Amino acid sequence: MTTKIMLVDDALIMRMMLRDIIRQLADCTIVAEAGKPELVMPLFREQQPDIVCLDLTLDDSQVPAGITLLAEIKRANPAVRMAIISALEQQEITDQALALGANAYITKPFNSGEVAATLHRLAVMA
Repeated sequence: MTTKIMLVDDALIMRMMLRDIIRQLADCTIVAEAGKPELVMPLFREQQPDIVCLDLTLDDSQVPAGITLLAEIKRANPAVRMAIISALEQQEITDQALALGANAYITKPFNSGEVAATLHRLAVMA
């Protein structure tokens, strides 16, 4: 069974880097990408990914847009696995993301091996 992955990051270069990593994973495919917060939920509902790789800073708001999206995604589908990939390293933000249902939190700049291992672990979760 193929694991469907959605990428959410406002930086095209980051989505390209993640694409390269995911292409090397057996049984994983990218079904959607979004660079703007307003595109995320319509694509999520349409594609119904198994895993969402989510950046937290998608705009200039006080509360990172990714935190709001994380909560919305988990409300829409509590079973979806969430990998936060963000440059935000504040413990308060990390704790908030994990409390909202994130399964993993990877800080940028990331190691491609760490991302691959995390996505593999999330893909085999039932």
